[in-house]
Amino acid sequence: MTLLQASTTIDLQMMKMSPQEIENYIRQDLARQLADTILNEDLIQIYTDKDLSTNTLTARAWLKVVQE
Repeated sequence: MTLLQASTTIDLQMMKMSPQEIENYIRQDLARQLADTILNEDLIQIYTDKDLSTNTLTARAWLKVVQE
């Protein structure tokens, strides 16, 4: 099992923001950190599929989450 962790700190300057702005910042920062960890630890499988008839590339990601 791999435990993913993230933390963020808000300085006093940011406390002037609205509660919604602070919550959005925290959510985005923590999610970005977790996504970086998932990618760096190779916990996600990414598949690509080229379609030459439409000249496109489709990328799909799989992440298996097991809840206890």
